[in-house]
Amino acid sequence: MDTILGDCNQDSQQNILDILYIINNCILSTGANLDCDCSDVNMDGANNILDIVMLVQIILED
Repeated sequence: MDTILGDCNQDSQQNILDILYIINNCILSTGANLDCDCSDVNMDGANNILDIVMLVQIILED
């Protein structure tokens, strides 16, 4: 199965659940384990607010 950028919970969809997953890990540091590269939506090597913004844009365009 191919990795879908932004599909952090790996349900084959980009949606609010993936945004919450990134927020909990990157912003709130709840200890969620991002075990795939899909959370780096803008592919800059970091998981941060820019990935969340890009994922929101992708979802709104869909």
